[in-house]
Amino acid sequence: MRSLILLIFVVLTNNLMAQEGTISGNLFKTENGEVIPLAMAKLVELEDGKFQRTDFDGNFSMTLTAGVHHIVVMYTGIKDTLEITVKEGENPPFTKDLSMSNELQIFVVQGAISNGGSEIKAAKDIKEDDKVVAVQTAEMMEQKGEGDVGGSVKKITGLSTVGSVLYVRGLGDRYNVAYLNGLPLPSPDPDFRVVPLDLFPTDVVSSVQVSKVMSSEFYGDFAGGAFNITTKSFYNKPTLKVSLSTGGNSQTVFRPFNSYRGGKFDYFGFDDGTRNIPTEVFTNSKPLTSFPGVNTLFPDLLYNTQYDKSADFSNNFDIVSKIARPNINFSITGGNFFDMSDKKDKSKGFGFLALLKNENSLKYQEGVVKIINAQSEERLNYDVYQYNYETASTGLLNLYYRINPDHAISVNSLFVNKSNDETRETWGYHFDYDPYYVYSRRFTYKQNFLNVNQLIGTHKFFTHKDDKDFARLIVDWRGAYNITGSKEPDRRQLVALYTGDPAQTDSYDLWNALDVNENHRFFSILKENEISAKANARYVLKFKEVKTERGNTEVEELITFNVGADYKAKRRNFDYKQFNYNIKNLADSIQPVDIYNTAQYFTDENHENGLFYIDELANFGSSYVASQNVIGAYIDAKFKFNKLEMIPGIRKEFSEQRVYNRDQTTPSKYNNTIVPTDFVQGLLPSLIFKYEASEKDVLRLAFSKTLTRPKFNEVAPFQYTLFFSGTKAQGNDTLKNGVNYNADFRYERYPSPGEMITIGGFYKFLQNPIEQTMRGTASGQLASFSNAKQGQVAGVEVEYMRSLDCFVKAEKRDSSFLKYFGIGMNASFMWTQVTIDTLDAGNISTNYRRPLEGASPFLLNVDLRYQRDFKEAKKSVLVALAYNVFGRRLVAVGGNGIGDQYALPVNTLNFISKVTFDDRFSVGVKARNLLNPYIKVVQENTQPVGGDLSVSEFRRGIDFSLSVSYNFTQKKKDKK
Repeated sequence: MRSLILLIFVVLTNNLMAQEGTISGNLFKTENGEVIPLAMAKLVELEDGKFQRTDFDGNFSMTLTAGVHHIVVMYTGIKDTLEITVKEGENPPFTKDLSMSNELQIFVVQGAISNGGSEIKAAKDIKEDDKVVAVQTAEMMEQKGEGDVGGSVKKITGLSTVGSVLYVRGLGDRYNVAYLNGLPLPSPDPDFRVVPLDLFPTDVVSSVQVSKVMSSEFYGDFAGGAFNITTKSFYNKPTLKVSLSTGGNSQTVFRPFNSYRGGKFDYFGFDDGTRNIPTEVFTNSKPLTSFPGVNTLFPDLLYNTQYDKSADFSNNFDIVSKIARPNINFSITGGNFFDMSDKKDKSKGFGFLALLKNENSLKYQEGVVKIINAQSEERLNYDVYQYNYETASTGLLNLYYRINPDHAISVNSLFVNKSNDETRETWGYHFDYDPYYVYSRRFTYKQNFLNVNQLIGTHKFFTHKDDKDFARLIVDWRGAYNITGSKEPDRRQLVALYTGDPAQTDSYDLWNALDVNENHRFFSILKENEISAKANARYVLKFKEVKTERGNTEVEELITFNVGADYKAKRRNFDYKQFNYNIKNLADSIQPVDIYNTAQYFTDENHENGLFYIDELANFGSSYVASQNVIGAYIDAKFKFNKLEMIPGIRKEFSEQRVYNRDQTTPSKYNNTIVPTDFVQGLLPSLIFKYEASEKDVLRLAFSKTLTRPKFNEVAPFQYTLFFSGTKAQGNDTLKNGVNYNADFRYERYPSPGEMITIGGFYKFLQNPIEQTMRGTASGQLASFSNAKQGQVAGVEVEYMRSLDCFVKAEKRDSSFLKYFGIGMNASFMWTQVTIDTLDAGNISTNYRRPLEGASPFLLNVDLRYQRDFKEAKKSVLVALAYNVFGRRLVAVGGNGIGDQYALPVNTLNFISKVTFDDRFSVGVKARNLLNPYIKVVQENTQPVGGDLSVSEFRRGIDFSLSVSYNFTQKKKDKK
């Protein structure tokens, strides 16, 4: 007891002895006589280890112990140390001009793209933007446990994913669009409009802005979200950063992993030609003179086997098993700026940024897949074992030339290559093969690439003599040439039948010869190129000059006009070839069979003896040519009436989409499918209101009209099956554009820099929305697409982003440990409904009124982080947890009385930690999917009505990684 009293006495005595004082001040710099506040400058107090930032006007306030203190000030181009003597109580405020920093040279940065920042920059960007946007900076992405854009945007309010498809407010890929530096960004995957965002590492990204409301400068074909990825233009000083990481998946690494013989460059994701159609196949093919293809991706030849000769294809259906190694990833980033100005203030010069990145991962998952009919009977029940080796290679080069502070030109070039090498095996029951059970094996290699080349110019005219940030006229122009492609070379599939123990792999009854299409090789090629251009002029018709408290002049815009035009032309060529193995004689003569020693069956000798032969599937409508042309012109105006801003706009688009191919049933006939945009449909008005009730409160209201154009694969006649015994899908050449009417409201509050609280609502009416449907055919069900009658989306969104020191009294926040903690939360609650046209006789969908595919009734994202810079800024620590959950959502549409399928809620928890030493060396540990839940899909039970039937169930495993990086950035020496 006496010890406790003594301890309390000592603590109280120390607290009484440690007298405190409060200092406040204003930090600024001067350029050409103009006073510029150091907004959001970073302050690190060395003695007490406190951290703070200035506000938007460069003001700050700190409570420190009495005595001498040193405060390090860090700002773009500035790093200086202030020595301040703090007395007990209130201290007189002071001002400090940091134009002559003794560590880094001050330079002009007009025209440079920001390097990105934390919540402070994001909140500032959202507040100042005229539209309804969400912003993720590079630092925010990293704090949320993400090293790339893809994982981070999933945590934005109203965003979720179903597989690889990104959904915004319940609207899937066809309703969204992606931009890179303000220009359209195509996808390397032909099935998606939006490029896989995980291809962009945070090292080269300044920010990602998601616009959920249409404004006139955007192309009109979106109703969900427009993603604009802004890359950094250059590094301000010599920089070279090298990063290495390794890791694995809990159910994959150091365990058996099945694959097959591939090419020598598979490790990097590039096929070396090993999977190409052999030259001998073309040599031994016959000319196809009657119905040639509509493009030249493959020669117009038709192959049929020659029995007296050896097989022209390799005998390579066998599985190769190995132990899964850890994933190994690397990236190299570098750049610099070369000052060419006379004053050495960087007002003129050349900068560049370059990136080379390669990632690879091995993933294994097992689960169950079922097909259940309307009578609740299992028609298919497979155990699925899937092995994937995925790679992603990214190269980026940005060149930037600053002619002077008002004129700049940049060249950006991006190359992306993505591959997925999959080995998939299934065992189980299929009603067509009863009394046999079925084994299948499929090797699928897909390689997608994207090459973007951009030229961008920005020019300012009539800059203000006192406010150099203001220009009365700003003209920018942009152009791009993009090439994308996809190939699926030598997909191989074999099917065997068995009745005994499936573990006895050398005693299967026979190879399946009932369906000649089951055992095959498949080759496809897709090539696409796109040209886009844009010119924009922004003119301030009326403005006023405002004197600040420090006596400098700032310009406030009152009436501003924005006028522009853009053009986009896209052309795609696609074709495929399939070579079927007719193995009836082989199946009849050799029984049983060993599924893991296929080389003994598909020999040249067996081919010459007629036990099997190979014929090309004659589909004369396999090739198609697709094109899209969009010409747009727009004008909008911004009127400011004190606290109210009004932005009316109008956009006019002229567009046409074509798909040209031979008819699949009557190949002598050509199909020329045209999806036009009529005059009224192409008129796209928008109206946005922004009201700043106070410096901390903002209200927004927006209305707009947009379009939904079908994707090429939704119109193309090509029929395909994604996996063995999967549902067949085919495009619909009768699709037409949909029209969307959108309304948004949002209230925003900014309690302090970097903190944000928002609540909003939205409503969308979709006229003729494009939806997946089930259609009846002679061979069963076919998944396709059609224009539904109408659709509706309504919802509420909430976002909260604050430091935890908000729970402490203002005067004690500087000394509270809670200042190192931050929390972010966003939630969405949605109602969606689509109504299918009951007059469409070919549509056999079970439910003619249902939710939108992929839409969740609720989404929740929460992240908690601890971030601290220690004394002398020699070390920083980041620890963060991020949680996500989504509600039950529709993933597949049922037909002929079969219930719709829904994905059940999944809880995801990610962890990240990172320690950085001396702003150079960093070590990080990440763990994703810590809860490792089951991913379940259920089917509504229609007979009897009620309840759910499980149709799919699997787990992804826990992904973990260890990373190290070193930054060779040149540091300036202290001036003596």
